[in-house]
Amino acid sequence: MRKAYAKQRRLGSVPIDQVELNLECRDSIIPVLRALQHVYSDAALTQTAHDLIGQGVNGNARTDCGREGMDYWHLLVLASVRLECNLTHRRSGVIPILSC
Repeated sequence: MRKAYAKQRRLGSVPIDQVELNLECRDSIIPVLRALQHVYSDAALTQTAHDLIGQGVNGNARTDCGREGMDYWHLLVLASVRLECNLTHRRSGVIPILSC
């Protein structure tokens, strides 16, 4: 029973499409984050991505029952960053905060 993403934002949070990125930074994650901002800002593109992720994750399982898992948006972000930055599951810890 996954959701596309939580529509209700937390207090004090900045919308994804309004996060300022340091475009002068040469780190490989910046283009990925910019592409994700573009996907997030286009509702049709976001819906298409969520549909494709839902088909891949859920398969033929029922979507109206079961525990809540990670949102489709979180799956998209984590998979995109992992693939672009060539991260492996063996790497310990989380992605460090970038300071360019």
